[in-house]
Amino acid sequence: MHTLEEYGKNFPGCSLTVVRTFEVGKSGHKVYRVNIHNESSGISEEHVLCECELDYETNDKGWLIHKRDSHKCKAQKTVFKLIQKDAKKRYGAHWSSLGHKEAIMDIFARVKTGEWLGQRYSKMIYAQEVAELLDIKGPAIWGYCDTLYAEERLELNGAILADYEKRFRFPIEIQQLLAMLVEEPLGWPNGDAGDGFLYTLEHAIHEHTDYKSGKNAFWEENFPHIAPHHLLTFGMLWIELALSRVATDDNAARDLWYFDKYTARLLGSLQKEMTAVLKTKRFQTIQQEMKMRFDALTKPSKDLSAKELKTLENGGLIDKK
Repeated sequence: MHTLEEYGKNFPGCSLTVVRTFEVGKSGHKVYRVNIHNESSGISEEHVLCECELDYETNDKGWLIHKRDSHKCKAQKTVFKLIQKDAKKRYGAHWSSLGHKEAIMDIFARVKTGEWLGQRYSKMIYAQEVAELLDIKGPAIWGYCDTLYAEERLELNGAILADYEKRFRFPIEIQQLLAMLVEEPLGWPNGDAGDGFLYTLEHAIHEHTDYKSGKNAFWEENFPHIAPHHLLTFGMLWIELALSRVATDDNAARDLWYFDKYTARLLGSLQKEMTAVLKTKRFQTIQQEMKMRFDALTKPSKDLSAKELKTLENGGLIDKK
């Protein structure tokens, strides 16, 4: 195994300085927080290295051949959790007072300045790492990111938090569809190809039309996500189109051969999920409220009951007196 000094010599023009050393477990596996300084550009960033990176050989081309995968290193993961725990202790009360959405922005701002909160990479953080810091369970983190995206304050590069660039965007579902159409023939996923295509198309629309945002083009109900009734309408239509083409077109049948069992299972699962959603008390209550709004809107205002008036006021359909 090599030393840090020997490892650093593989990167000409850069210097490595140890900021902090951790010894993990009974074996004392060393994990280092190091500052890597590029002498020509003057840029410095902090990164995590461990003994796994130092266990390598050099081939005849001078390339490093690592014998261990540092991304699977349990000692590194232990250190990340330790720093996360320390960050929660220092900022937990502050983040709680902000609420999840603003806490995400606070974490993002800290990471951009170079603060280490237990994330793997310097000056960048994944949404999953933010969720761990804020103890956000399940898929809820994506909902908060969607809200911040709709507010044009934050966007995701994959799952990495990034500054929002104000320009025209398609709704997320359209982005996903277009990216899939571009990437799949290249061996999906092939993110650079899909992202590059989307950026070129969206940038052209932004520069050469009057549409400067997704809200401007598709209305708020369809941005950043397409409204559920549109998703259901076109989802059912596309499934019907796919099955009708398979029934009469041999090439369409060949295209779907891999998905035949999956499609049948998916349709059965969707039916069960939809039935379950429709039976929930929350959905029934919302539907009753929407029916009351519709009924109230068809009546002369003088004939509205107090409850109907309140419903319309809460829905923003009439001004409160």
